[in-house]
Parts: sequence; C-alpha cells; structure tokens
Amino acid sequence: MFDAARLGFGIGHREDSSYQWTPAEVDLPIHFLDNDYEDADLDRFVDRVFELEPEIAVIGDITDPDTLDEHIDAAEEVWGSFPEMNLILVPKCRRILGEIPERFVLGYPNGNSPIQATDIASHREWRELPHDLHILGGTPLSTLEHITELTKTYITETPPANIVGLDWNGYQKYAEDYGDYLSTGGGWEQNLRDEYIPKRDLIRYSLLNAKHFWARIVSDRLTEIALVEHLGDWRSLVLVLDFSVTHQKYIGEAMVTGFRE
Repeated sequence: MFDAARLGFGIGHREDSSYQWTPAEVDLPIHFLDNDYEDADLDRFVDRVFELEPEIAVIGDITDPDTLDEHIDAAEEVWGSFPEMNLILVPKCRRILGEIPERFVLGYPNGNSPIQATDIASHREWRELPHDLHILGGTPLSTLEHITELTKTYITETPPANIVGLDWNGYQKYAEDYGDYLSTGGGWEQNLRDEYIPKRDLIRYSLLNAKHFWARIVSDRLTEIALVEHLGDWRSLVLVLDFSVTHQKYIGEAMVTGFRE
C-alpha cells in the first residue's frame, strides 16, 4: 500500500479490513472504502464511513429493489456531514436503474461479483443513464474492454458514459498466487516465476506497468479524439474513447486500487 501511495495511486480498503494488522501505526489517507457486499450491513458501513471519512465510498449493492430507499436515507445521512463525499451505489437488479438519484455514482460490477453489469443491462443501456460510472474490479484488459463499449462513438450518436473511476486489487493476488506481474500491454508476465522475487517487488512492477498501460491508453485516445475533431462531420465514423477531463486525470494520475477483485 505504501508503494501504491508513493506511485500516485488512490488507495483504500474494504470496510472489514485495514492497511495492516496495526492500523494505528499507519498514517495513510483512505481514498476509497469498499463495502463487504457478501456480508452487507448498511448501518455498520455508515459507521465505518463516519469513522474513516474516505473520499469515495461504496455504500451498497442493491439486489432487492425494496432496499433502495434505505440506502438513499443512509446516503443522505452521510452527505449531511460530508457533502463532498462521492458515494457509489451498485445496481444489481434491473428494476432500480431508472430510480437511483443522479447524485450517486453508479458502480459497474466487473470483478468477482456473481452479478455482472451486463447481466443487468446492455452497454448501450448503461450509456443512456445520466449518472457517472465507476468500474468496480476487473483486470486492466477487461476494464478497458468495458470502457471501450461504454464510450466509443456510434453512428447513431448514442452518448458515451462518463466514467469517473475504477478500482482493482488483483495485483497482489497474481503476485502471491502465481508469481506473475502486469505487463505494460495489460497481460501478465510469467518470466520471474522461478526466480524467487519478493512478492512486494512483483506488486510494485505491476503498479508501475499499470500506470504505463493507462497513460498509453489515454494518450492514444486523445490523439484519436483530436483526429475526430479535425475530421468534423465525419466524426461519427471513427471509433474513439471519449474520456472526460476528470477521467483523464483519474486514470492517468490516481487510479484507485480498492479491494474488489
């Protein structure tokens, strides 16, 4: 976690975790607080939000439409004390997609959750929602695949989604379980498996390469966007990723490494 912070990543953990066994000895900010969606307790999570005061918090996953109102009430309680906090609500049933207030960032499930974003709605339907989106979990390549589908230009001029964040904690898992680290192309390097490299070094390699991966993606897409603007009326024939300014900064400088695999 110290390495991630030094490299400019936003950092965080799940509500039932901490940065180490003795959290009082660690002086690090909590940018991102994830909920324990497999053992969710809204009151417990709100208590943790007030205790830790993160910048971003995943306040809940909605699998039962009848629980939407209580999540909204909990969010209003948080916003009453922390009006600038970004609260993520994760829709996991189709019925509530059009009922969530626009102030929430919508969580887009892309990790180990048994309910994935495309189980709820198509990419096009996600694009049509007015909310900002945060992609929850997933490898860099799978995340990029969804970003492409959510933001590329269609001939029909369907508006792109505004993706404001992403998170993943899989670099540690790949290092500890397989001895692998992320390549700058988004895949996995296996050449150090038999070299007994410290796991922390492998994680550090992954973090560095993740920054290179996303910086290259943003740079390439900005070039394409400039080309599209130059082409004028032909822009609808070119497929581009339409990153917002916020998204460029978020991915280029401070990608969150949360705890949703």
